[in-house]
Amino acid sequence: MVTLTDKAIRAVNRFVTTSESNAVGLRIIISSACCNSLQYGLRLEQRAQPDDKVLEYGAVKVFIDQKSVPLIDGATIDFVDDREASGFRFTNLNAKKPTQGSLS
Repeated sequence: MVTLTDKAIRAVNRFVTTSESNAVGLRIIISSACCNSLQYGLRLEQRAQPDDKVLEYGAVKVFIDQKSVPLIDGATIDFVDDREASGFRFTNLNAKKPTQGSLS
């Protein structure tokens, strides 16, 4: 399904535990964009929705709505923090090129 690297798991855990919104997990939202590319969105969530696919990586929970599940199947999510970029990076076999996501 979806692979989170150790760096991504640590980042999500850090964002969730320091959240002032009582978040319990990370929601991934994917939509189709022009030219066969995908657009990624991330946000902290307080609870899963009834139709969500819930993935658990240790203490980290990831929520994906049913429309996004087929679009993210096989993806790897990493977290980069270096001089050139900081944020989540998606490598998805369903998209034409790797995409950087941001947490809102």
